[in-house]
Amino acid sequence: MDKKLLQTPSEPYRVLRKAGKDISAVPVSQCQLILCSGLKLVSGDPNRRLVPDCSVCLWTPSHTRMFSYLVFAVLCASCMAKPALVHYSYSRAVGGGSGTSFSTNGEGRITAVRVWEISNAYITGIHLRYDHNSSATVGRRYGTVNELNLFDEEVIVQISGKYHSNYIYQLIFVTSRGRTLIVGQPTQSSFNFYPAHPDAELRLLSGRYNGNGITSLGAHWGVVFMDQNSNSTKGGSA
Repeated sequence: MDKKLLQTPSEPYRVLRKAGKDISAVPVSQCQLILCSGLKLVSGDPNRRLVPDCSVCLWTPSHTRMFSYLVFAVLCASCMAKPALVHYSYSRAVGGGSGTSFSTNGEGRITAVRVWEISNAYITGIHLRYDHNSSATVGRRYGTVNELNLFDEEVIVQISGKYHSNYIYQLIFVTSRGRTLIVGQPTQSSFNFYPAHPDAELRLLSGRYNGNGITSLGAHWGVVFMDQNSNSTKGGSA
């Protein structure tokens, strides 16, 4: 075969020639592959040679416009879709885990944290306030109460403290402004919670409590998406 006539033969044609098939006996579906490859049969050639067909353009200006419209449509759809929860992460609970399970929940961002403690002992209760409501107090409101009110755009980005097999003994809440709320006694084993994504913040707490205090604690992190139309917030955690 003349290599000049087939400088860039298509893969379907190479396969057919290698198999020794007659082009005229090729099924219509395979002939369509040959035509789509930009090749054409030489008219009157008994060897049925293929040459590049410059009249066949696989990517025309109309195709380019259609592709641009498709990309634009996909981008618009992605902008209008609800944000995916890709920034969610969970800090595994520490502590013995006895008692009743709990999970704080609220709409919007956390705006304040309250923690109760028994002096020289353990954490007895926790309460989170959100933009539009407050979560129920977990544990009990007993002992000394400590509170941290957050400024606008200030969020909780880290929780650390101390725990043992029976209770949580200390909690330290750290905000995006570097402020801290330190409650409890610096005794027993240490833990440190923080989000897996740098733009995430504390969304809720979970764990267990009994009739005396908090026995285990875990943290859930995510992104709060602002609704510019209503100035409300939507949580980005499950």
